[in-house]
Amino acid sequence: MEQWLNFYAPGGKFLGGYTLQGTFAGEMQATAELLAAENGIRPENITIKVENRKGRDKA
Repeated sequence: MEQWLNFYAPGGKFLGGYTLQGTFAGEMQATAELLAAENGIRPENITIKVENRKGRDKA
C-alpha cells in the first residue's frame, strides 16, 4: 500500500492525486492552486485527503 494525497472538488469529484513519496515542500499547495484554476474553483474549496491505495490504482 502506498500513501496518496488526493484532491477533490466540492461535491466529491476526484481532481487528481500523487504519492507522498518524494514530494517537496509546497507541492500540496501548488497542486491545489493549479487544480483550482483548471476547474474554476477556489483552492480553499478543494478537499485534500491522505489515502492508502495499492500501486497506481485510481481513487
